[in-house]
Amino acid sequence: MMRPQAWGLATTCALLGACNLAPMTTVKPSPAERPAPALQQVVAYLPNAASPVCAVTRVVDGDTIKVACSESQGNVRLVGFDTPETYQPRCDAEKRLGQQAKGALEKLLRTAHQIDLKRTGIDKYGRVLARVYVDGVDIAKPMIAQGLAVPYDGGKRMNWCQARLG
Repeated sequence: MMRPQAWGLATTCALLGACNLAPMTTVKPSPAERPAPALQQVVAYLPNAASPVCAVTRVVDGDTIKVACSESQGNVRLVGFDTPETYQPRCDAEKRLGQQAKGALEKLLRTAHQIDLKRTGIDKYGRVLARVYVDGVDIAKPMIAQGLAVPYDGGKRMNWCQARLG
């Protein structure tokens, strides 16, 4: 598989749906309401800390991140894998494994030297869908290898409580 190339601001803005990340959240608070950039928590920079264009500001769960570019931000659903739910898990075991997946994803992003995104579409919730590469490796691979995720290409999700944790 070819590794995507790093890009500049214009390409990143186009990838994420223009600089306002449409159709992602585009609420623009007044200057007085905006937090200072230095105060905003950053998990990782895209494509890297030396040449930041966007920032991962939050790991929502094991397969969703919040990305901020310019004056906009929004959730990005990572494609190629699925992790257990943390928001509305079906059982305690799913929630525990979901928290582990979230922690593993955050660690992968924090320790990366280069993070590349390849936009693949928009999901039914309005999130950008993107394949993410960390240091040239599809992030789905280590998540699946660690047993924290399963391959996923859309459609019906597995029941983690029955199939995986039961």
